[in-house]
Amino acid sequence: YVAAGPGDRVEITSDFRVLVNGVERARGLPHTGDMPLEAVRKRFCGARVLGEDEYWMLGTSFRSFDSRYWGPICSEQIVGRAYVII
Repeated sequence: YVAAGPGDRVEITSDFRVLVNGVERARGLPHTGDMPLEAVRKRFCGARVLGEDEYWMLGTSFRSFDSRYWGPICSEQIVGRAYVII
């Protein structure tokens, strides 16, 4: 789902909480595997304000592979609804 849009501030804290405008929306980076903790923090932690055509996507599962890993997307990359395939 779209968790943040243009002008929103997104932050991944050093304890891996995902904050949108200061409100926690997700927690954890389960797909970092065996990466050393400091390498994970260096690569994934930080804050930014989303640009004019940027959107931050989050899944509804703790293990979702979403913007926590690949960053924001632009509107032309949003093409429809996503569904879980069982």
